[in-house]
Amino acid sequence: MSDDKKKFLRREAAKRIFAPEFRNTRVTRKFDEHDEKAPIFAITPTGECASRVFIVGVLTTKEKRGTDTIYYIGKVNDTTGDYHLTIGQYQPEALHQIAQITAPEFVAVVGKPNIYQTPDGNTLTSIRVEEIVPVDKETRDMWVLDTARATLDRIRRMEREDEWVTEVKTLYNNPGMRQYHDVVEKAIDRVVTAPTLV
Repeated sequence: MSDDKKKFLRREAAKRIFAPEFRNTRVTRKFDEHDEKAPIFAITPTGECASRVFIVGVLTTKEKRGTDTIYYIGKVNDTTGDYHLTIGQYQPEALHQIAQITAPEFVAVVGKPNIYQTPDGNTLTSIRVEEIVPVDKETRDMWVLDTARATLDRIRRMEREDEWVTEVKTLYNNPGMRQYHDVVEKAIDRVVTAPTLV
């Protein structure tokens, strides 16, 4: 693996979230309302708080759009479901990177969660890509295991009683954790020779 890829994969600030939980995310929050440049965080049903996410999976589709202003849309599958990607003019490095990748291809992606409420009440989720690089299946499998551990940690925290857990439960109307435990099991089952975590 190249030094650039190693550096990319060490960016720990971005959070690992499986696709079904990301798609079910409905809440965003800006914790510093007085700072216009303060990041906006997505709050997931298991209590993760993410201004950036890190995902690894198969880029299954990519589509180049626009004439004067070029942008891309695409999908990445992490074995549990799809994430929708958008790459626009304000991410020139990502635009260059996605242009060099041919789907299907294993990729690692860092980007900002975009949670959009439609006028009819539906919620659309996507990732505004900051970086996207090709990786191998081993990297994807390691990401699945790391994300499984992180998700299980959050599920266990949601069983406790503290201020943050109470707030998340209120925001999501007391979400059931069984579905996210099932996602973890599904992800592990699809990773060959994975150790038992659940």
